[in-house]
Amino acid sequence: IVKLVATTTNSFKESETADTLNGMAEYDNIPRKRKKFENFLKNSLKVSNQSVLNEVWELLEAAWKKNKEEIDKQKAEAKLAKANENGAKAKPDSIDRKSTPKESDSESERGKKTKKRKLSSSNQHSKEINGVKKQKPSEENPAKGWKKMVRKHLHSFPKTKFDDIIKEVNVSNKKLMNFFCTLDATLNIKLKGKRCSVELKGNDKTANDEQPKKGWKKLVRKYLKKNQQVTLENTDEFLNSSGYANVNNCRLLLFLSTLDEAQIDLNVKGNPCVINF
Repeated sequence: IVKLVATTTNSFKESETADTLNGMAEYDNIPRKRKKFENFLKNSLKVSNQSVLNEVWELLEAAWKKNKEEIDKQKAEAKLAKANENGAKAKPDSIDRKSTPKESDSESERGKKTKKRKLSSSNQHSKEINGVKKQKPSEENPAKGWKKMVRKHLHSFPKTKFDDIIKEVNVSNKKLMNFFCTLDATLNIKLKGKRCSVELKGNDKTANDEQPKKGWKKLVRKYLKKNQQVTLENTDEFLNSSGYANVNNCRLLLFLSTLDEAQIDLNVKGNPCVINF
């Protein structure tokens, strides 16, 4: 889309806009929220002119919107065509049924009830084995092998988004964050202009349902300002020593990911990856 906008736009208000768009074409994951988008241009392409930032955002926002409308239109047309096709197939079948003699009501009802009983008993058997009911994969109980799926996704997409991983793997934020805690990874964030890094390798501890007392987030910000290179485990220990017992690795990491320009840099079997939030 960026390349298309760069080549099809006849004229630009600012002279730097065309160069900025051409520079953006080299990047795969471009933020689609305005604040993160502007931060991306300022840091990656060193764009400081606010007029250029505004023009580039307006051009791409319009292109993204138009692209989405076209995709939705194609989906609607495909759905309608499929419905028409199914309707055409169903008509001859309905005519044949009318022309053939009907079974007696009692026999057809008996056959339906027997079929339902067989289906329900087979479903019950498949759902319950050794007294334990099977559960469908969900965000809280994802399918087996989801960690392997995450690694595969990261191997295929060295630059990806946290939300894209959750959509593909269907896993909760907590479980995914806990998994990242066990990897050789670093969370890089920006705090009021200062860059901080937090090493994530620590104990794999799940967040409690019990909420910690208020003020722990403010304390974390102060801690990061003083110590710009820390480990997740040390930060957790610091909070525990300050009386915030329920702030464990997972809850802490979820908070850190909401800060400006948060991204996880990690290695998956020697391949560097970047996860943006």
